[in-house]
Amino acid sequence: MKTNNNICLVLDDTKMVLSPVIHNKHLMYKGVATDGYQNIFFTDVETGKWVEEDLGFTAYAAVVGNYIDQQNFRTKQFPKTITWRNILRKGKPVLFGFAYFVHGEERMYEIYHANRKYMYSLVQHNGDDWELMGAKSTLDATAIDTDFLMAVTAHLAQSSEQENN
Repeated sequence: MKTNNNICLVLDDTKMVLSPVIHNKHLMYKGVATDGYQNIFFTDVETGKWVEEDLGFTAYAAVVGNYIDQQNFRTKQFPKTITWRNILRKGKPVLFGFAYFVHGEERMYEIYHANRKYMYSLVQHNGDDWELMGAKSTLDATAIDTDFLMAVTAHLAQSSEQENN
């Protein structure tokens, strides 16, 4: 059942209200169930499958996503190739992904969290100059992990340097 832009899903004895979350890379909904459970559900840019935030490709995400798809017309999602890399951060490996493309003279990277959610975009200008870009809903300067950001840009700069040699 659809009310306003919200979708109501009933599974067994539990009702979940799914509210759209505006996002520029994923189809995304916040689900709040009558039993108190809540999470974010979004489409993976590589596969188009539904992901339950921080839990991954769960059976629950597939059921919720299938219901959302039945209620909404979803335009065809063209899969992106994401390159996944581990970087060392404070002595521990941290997984992140990126989609890379060139725009004029600039290298552009869409950065994805290990949970498959888009974080922000980085533009590499003239070697070591970087510009951070992102949708207002995903980019909060106070929430950016600068240590992670520095590790990612160092890795990407090193990778692009190796490509050029």
